[in-house]
Amino acid sequence: MKGLSLALVLSLSLAVVLSLLALANANPLHPGNVIINGDCKVCNIRGD
Repeated sequence: MKGLSLALVLSLSLAVVLSLLALANANPLHPGNVIINGDCKVCNIRGD
């Protein structure tokens, strides 16, 4: 049973680390990462 709980803790910590990395990569301050759904009439980002 101890090995199962250790695996659970490891998988949870791995999930936390991966979610933090995903949040860090999806930084909205970088304009290159902006994803716009549909046509943008007001902004200056081309949707070619």
